[in-house]
Amino acid sequence: MKSKFKFFVCFLLAAAFVACAQKEEASDPEEAIVPSTEQTEGEYAYVFSLASPESSESKTDFASDHVSWNAEDLVGSYALTSVNKSTPVTIDGSGIPHITIRSSVPLSAGDMVYAYYPYSSKNNSKEADAITLEIPRNQVSGSADAMPMVALPFELTEDVPSYTNEEVGTICFLNLGSVIMLNIFSSDSAYQGETIENVTFQAGAACAGSFTYDLTTVDAESPAAISGYEETDVVVSGRAAVGTSTSDAGVFYIVVAPGTYSGTYKIRTNRADYTYVSGKSRVYSRAGLKPLNIDLASANWTPVTGYDTSIDSPREFAAFLAGTSSSDTGSYTITCDLDMTGYDNVSAAGFGGTLDGGEFSIMNLTSGVPLFATNSGTIQNLILDASCTFVAASKEFAPLVKMDDGGTYTSVRNKADVTLTATANETEQVILGGLVAVAKGATFSGCSNGGEIKYDATGYNHKQVALGGIVGLIDNS
Repeated sequence: MKSKFKFFVCFLLAAAFVACAQKEEASDPEEAIVPSTEQTEGEYAYVFSLASPESSESKTDFASDHVSWNAEDLVGSYALTSVNKSTPVTIDGSGIPHITIRSSVPLSAGDMVYAYYPYSSKNNSKEADAITLEIPRNQVSGSADAMPMVALPFELTEDVPSYTNEEVGTICFLNLGSVIMLNIFSSDSAYQGETIENVTFQAGAACAGSFTYDLTTVDAESPAAISGYEETDVVVSGRAAVGTSTSDAGVFYIVVAPGTYSGTYKIRTNRADYTYVSGKSRVYSRAGLKPLNIDLASANWTPVTGYDTSIDSPREFAAFLAGTSSSDTGSYTITCDLDMTGYDNVSAAGFGGTLDGGEFSIMNLTSGVPLFATNSGTIQNLILDASCTFVAASKEFAPLVKMDDGGTYTSVRNKADVTLTATANETEQVILGGLVAVAKGATFSGCSNGGEIKYDATGYNHKQVALGGIVGLIDNS
């Protein structure tokens, strides 16, 4: 469920739970009809199906308003006396997903099993009541992790042997959130084809955030409402082109808590910012999807204004890199994942301030130059995703910084490969690093590299090569 956002509603049918849902008809001009892991010693493992045994097609893609479980989705689970466990989804040969729930003791008829999605380590010390779930303020369009889901409590009808590989039962999940499906287009050709980078929904009321939920109270007939969340806006990042009509509109999905909202939508593209006010109060039901058509020709438009201290889109990040320098001592914060498709080789001459990545990722960046040629400032909480492609354009290269000058790096992680391919004999030193090429007086804390650092000199001679997972070469001069 990490690559696509999907959701579903479950009902009881015969002896198994089957996923199904009903699409909403358009009722106003804004709307449109839219088409097992290893066993841990001292624990007992039991296998549960997440789909109808009769059909592997009982869960389909988001377009059909159902969820489709993917291998390695992480489910949180409880069984009898055990506390929260991380349980990956497995898919068998017929396509039916399963989870293996663990208990500290054998299970008997009448024992209860509980589960929720997505798994959170916040619940590791808890049993099946009062767990923490969340509709995050920062979302990625299409990501199922934004939708909290809870399972109907499952009561075993008979004793089951320990360490069994046989299916014990079928668990059904219920969605707790609601989905706004934005169809963004323009009837004016002047705005068509722009790339949407993020959307901010200002609901004017609490619509997201963390809340507690008692898994033992989940009921298929009347699932409990959620409460306690406090975020009044949601920021959704992604990439989609502005369409020419509702039939080819750019689509963004926003998960919100069930409720009644009007609100304002701020749409950022690669060329401009738009503000669209939806004056009508609209009801968003639990486990429901409601489409909203937005014509940018009827929205308020403002030109590109660069960036401020908050970097909210790929466009703003590219502008920040183009405009900053070693004399810049300001503080900047990245507020969402940045899909840098179309922004190749973005780079800053230097930096001397503080950049906080907010634990967000830079994704799909193709570059042969570092983000910063030099750095004497602080860079922290930033992830360079494995989707990035770094092919060095010079013999001294690292994705983040080429030449460090006493900078501080905290919780910066690179997951992408770094490569340099020789095209002639090399008479000077080659330096490649996962984060920094050459460090002089730098401080590192909690940093890591998961990508391959590779120099391919096949067929050519070379002098010296310095390769490092985090730093290519430390300059002690």
